[in-house]
Amino acid sequence: VQYRAGNYAAALKSFLGLIADAKNSYVRRATYEAAQTYEKLGDWRQAQDTYQQLIHVKNADTIALSSVNALQKLVARRPELQITRNQGMTHAMVRFNRGQLKSAISEFRKAAAGHKDKITARATYYIGRAYHRQRKYDSALVAYNKIVSLYPASGYLTRALYHSTLCYRRKGQPQLAEKHLIDFVEKYSWSALADDALYDLGWVQENEKLYDKAIASYRRLTTQYTHSDRLPRAYWRIGWIQFRNERYAECIETFTTLMKGFPTDSFAKAAHFWIGKSYERQNQLKVAEATYSEIAKASHWYYSGRAKEHLKRLQSQINVLSRSEVLATPRARVTVDSPTWKNIGSKKTPRVVQLMRLKFFEDALTELKGIVKRDNSNLRDNYYNLIVCLEKLKQFQQARGYADRLSRLQPLRGKNNTIPIELYRLLYPLYYTDHLQKHTTNYEIDPLFVAAMIREESSYNADIVSYAGAIGLMQIMPATGRELAGRLKIPRFNTKMLYNPDINIQMGSWYMKSLMNQFDNNHALVAGAYNGGPGRMRRWIKAKQIPDLDEFIEDIGIDQTRRHIKKVIDSYIIYQQLYPKPAPTSANIPAPSDG
Repeated sequence: VQYRAGNYAAALKSFLGLIADAKNSYVRRATYEAAQTYEKLGDWRQAQDTYQQLIHVKNADTIALSSVNALQKLVARRPELQITRNQGMTHAMVRFNRGQLKSAISEFRKAAAGHKDKITARATYYIGRAYHRQRKYDSALVAYNKIVSLYPASGYLTRALYHSTLCYRRKGQPQLAEKHLIDFVEKYSWSALADDALYDLGWVQENEKLYDKAIASYRRLTTQYTHSDRLPRAYWRIGWIQFRNERYAECIETFTTLMKGFPTDSFAKAAHFWIGKSYERQNQLKVAEATYSEIAKASHWYYSGRAKEHLKRLQSQINVLSRSEVLATPRARVTVDSPTWKNIGSKKTPRVVQLMRLKFFEDALTELKGIVKRDNSNLRDNYYNLIVCLEKLKQFQQARGYADRLSRLQPLRGKNNTIPIELYRLLYPLYYTDHLQKHTTNYEIDPLFVAAMIREESSYNADIVSYAGAIGLMQIMPATGRELAGRLKIPRFNTKMLYNPDINIQMGSWYMKSLMNQFDNNHALVAGAYNGGPGRMRRWIKAKQIPDLDEFIEDIGIDQTRRHIKKVIDSYIIYQQLYPKPAPTSANIPAPSDG
């Protein structure tokens, strides 16, 4: 208020008072406002130093980007101010971290120009990384090769060499990638990237169907780099190669090793399911049934739903009794009328009470964050009130983040690790229900399936933009939006319309229904086609010729698409449990067809 009224001296005093209290959550925001105030007061040097301090402390948040923009404008106006090469590098890194890659490349080049030193080496490496992220692999390779030839002692050599191998893979040159990876793991076995390179080598060999070589590379990783975070994935790849080559006994042994060594890892949960599939392929149906029952009762993410489907089928093949309680095991472990949920949020400080009553939710939010930072004695109520404020401000993605924190508090956990159903509904929310109901009714698609897609695409953040440029709740690409606007007769389309929840949900719902028609109402294939593209999904179906859907999904080579299918299907199952309808539809996952 003081700043807007032009009372800059008083405003500065207020901002400095907030900055002095290091425990409050206003510090970074107040520091930025102080820099702005120094500009108004004509203290250019202090403004510059304050902006630079913000950038130095944290170079990846929105305040850092705002500071870079403000500082560069200030220096352009005040010729007596200068930006050093080191400072220019930090500015470029902010733009790199915020995804402004074209601008980052320009600023890296400026920092490197006319010099051959460590700063130039670092700038050259990040020019390569920026081109890499833009998928301009040839340009990235030029930069990486400069590191190798001009700056081998800079500290960026192994990083440049490793990322070069990734470029060769992306360019569709697996033999060249394999050659460079073999060279890397032999010459630089001491490097922090050696385990990554060894894993990538196995992956390239696996894709080239050099299965024995791939297994050897993965096994070398498990024995030579025993502390690598790649270990669970390496065991997983070994077991998967064995399964695909019908070496089921070896597969069971490998996956059992994975489960014992990394019991809480997501790959262990997948391994458990594929142990069941291996027993089934060996016609050991009762052992397979027992394995699937364990998975269903444990609620192993996506795999619990798949295990139940297999149990239903096995019941008709073998004499199994008293398994109805396993099939009835809910995916979401919830309690209804939980005493731990009663009066939640009622304990507030007088200031929070007043701010929320006055509907000053932004201020209440900042106040609550400060309280949480200073004192963890009442996290239950404070987290809940943070969620309330964030929902009022339509900051749904952040609300879900605090719901996740709330769910981890032990006092809210009941018998068998259940949580209140109200909390589960905050983790799997239904926002924008009017738009959702209207458009899913019009296009005859289950609103809960669309809700699951929105949750996994954007976490209900209407303003989110992906690195690829997809926008809004259902992550519509601008070109796709333009095409859909024509089909749906939405007049005068422009990209900004994709931030509108109503339009975004309309387009996404129509598109999902179109995919349902294309892929025989197969929810899993629709989820994959939504993420990876329908053309690519059809090519996979035709090329792989895998009738078993579980195997087909697991064999999808793009991590993001494979995981997206599992996340959407699992969320869909949970949404159906949390928001039951008179005749709920199940997650329909038949075998893939050429469709």
